[in-house]
Amino acid sequence: MTTERCLSLVAARARYAYDDVANWSEKWSKEANKRVKGLPVQVRTQGLMVSIAMLMSEDTHQSRKLAALLADWLLRQAPVQVLPWTGHAGSRPTERELLDACSKGAHIPMLAAQREAIAILEQVKLYAQALWA
Repeated sequence: MTTERCLSLVAARARYAYDDVANWSEKWSKEANKRVKGLPVQVRTQGLMVSIAMLMSEDTHQSRKLAALLADWLLRQAPVQVLPWTGHAGSRPTERELLDACSKGAHIPMLAAQREAIAILEQVKLYAQALWA
């Protein structure tokens, strides 16, 4: 990957994370801030599929929001798409579609998606701490 392309990926990731976190509701933002703090480590240790499944099973607004953020970034918004998604161009992918894409992805693309998930979660964690702590 060229330096210019890498910098545009970093900038796009930061912009997406900031825009999402800045629009969180005061009702649940503090809980989301607490939850996102452990997510990068969780993805590193347990993997992306398990982490998404855990977020989905928690059934809280903040967990669903974080899972939706990951689905949208990894399947639609990220400048480099590595997982298969057959959704419509104008629609947002769901957490279930992300889980499905992870299960169908080859090993190397799955590792790339996991690395990108960690990177976006680190950005979200940084902005959540700054805006909602």
